[in-house]
Amino acid sequence: MPLYSQTIPGVLDQVRPDSPRFIGVLLGEIQGFSRRFCQGTSDDERWSLVDCGLKETDWQKIRDWACRCSAADAPRADSRVAGTLLLLIGAAVSRSLEKDEPLWQMVTNACSDELRAALFGSNDYPVGDARDAFSDACESLGLRNQLDLPGRQQFFRHTYLLAAFLRGALAAVCLRS
Repeated sequence: MPLYSQTIPGVLDQVRPDSPRFIGVLLGEIQGFSRRFCQGTSDDERWSLVDCGLKETDWQKIRDWACRCSAADAPRADSRVAGTLLLLIGAAVSRSLEKDEPLWQMVTNACSDELRAALFGSNDYPVGDARDAFSDACESLGLRNQLDLPGRQQFFRHTYLLAAFLRGALAAVCLRS
């Protein structure tokens, strides 16, 4: 098994989503996985959030954190933290969607008012700075992506790609694209 194959097993079991340490631990694990992956592969190889070994309980903790995120914990939309969180929350929410549910509307519904204001403003679509941070996070972490495709749906398609989504959503996305 390659060194980069997964996060440290159970690391998120040790911290609750209401802990002030939760996001730091989660982001540290994602960044650590990215470093290990990029050191052990060629420049052309990319990874997906699914590759880092997060369990369903971890995805649930991400959703739990998002719904109770306070104003003090909400990142600036133009920060790499915001981009990484948008990826993680989007992937966590998309794992639970049926194929016809609107991704970004469901992500905004999963966020606290403070987090929603930071990442989405008053819309159901990420603000420009958050989309730029999303792209920056993908590039800096070496994530597999579809962000070079034209059009507004690139962030939607990419979030589903990262989540390795369930229940026929791939077919639905491909048919709509």
